[in-house]
Amino acid sequence: MDVVRGRCDEKGSTVAHFWALIAAVSGTVGLANIAGVAVAVSIGGSGATLRMILRGLLGLR
Repeated sequence: MDVVRGRCDEKGSTVAHFWALIAAVSGTVGLANIAGVAVAVSIGGSGATLRMILRGLLGLR
């Protein structure tokens, strides 16, 4: 937990440990979103794309 809070023994590093963690997590989540859309389209066909767009638009309310 000390690394996440920014308490580290290494001084003068160019990237903070917390921001490196955030970048790694966001990359993982983004890849999972892309893979989820690919699986949905392969299983549900082109109708899955329409349903995802409609649900996204309804979620904007």
